Amino acid sequence: NNPVNRIQQLCADKDFCAFKLDVDTPSVELPIIQQLLNQSDATKALLDELFFEHHVHGLMQGRGWGDSVEGTFADSYNLFTQLRQLGVR
Repeated sequence: NNPVNRIQQLCADKDFCAFKLDVDTPSVELPIIQQLLNQSDATKALLDELFFEHHVHGLMQGRGWGDSVEGTFADSYNLFTQLRQLGVR
């Protein structure tokens, strides 16, 4: 039932594979993102696009995120930069 394992099982190199991660719970979402980064060879080979809203401390807390946040804008840039370096848009 792990979404990263499902991507690896169902997507092939020739496929266009997109993944939307929208649980709105950082304690659930961030380990999945970390797994994608830790399994970089598979992520690079199989995942083309990722749709993910990283809930971090800052402006958006007062506009709906509330206290369900983890990290900073700098953390967000770091995560997305690492994914982009793997070729994930």
